[in-house]
Amino acid sequence: MICAWCNKEFTPTNSSNKYCCEKCAHEGAKREKRKRRARARGMSEEEAEAYANKVVQMRTCARFGCGNQFIPKNAGQKYCCDLCAKRDKQEELRRWRHNKKKYAAYRMDKPIFVNRLIRDLNMKGA
Repeated sequence: MICAWCNKEFTPTNSSNKYCCEKCAHEGAKREKRKRRARARGMSEEEAEAYANKVVQMRTCARFGCGNQFIPKNAGQKYCCDLCAKRDKQEELRRWRHNKKKYAAYRMDKPIFVNRLIRDLNMKGA
């Protein structure tokens, strides 16, 4: 028999086996689930099949200097690993603290400085 996911030939343990291993069964189940959801959204059978078989594109890690390619586990994933996400957050926090100190004189609760802040930002082209 031929595996429904990877097209390898295998010997089924019972008559209802469609997949050669657990990994293929898991991936096949994910494809079938995507296909059912596409049909529920109103796609035709051909569109649902194309949607279910679409290949997930590789992404590049968003952390500066990393550059690793990875397959995202969900649509919003930006980083290749937890370590990159943590380091990027730390870098963002460091930049925020630096800018906070830089503009400490321009506190928003003091209206006389707001005009100066706006003027300075417009001069810098921000």
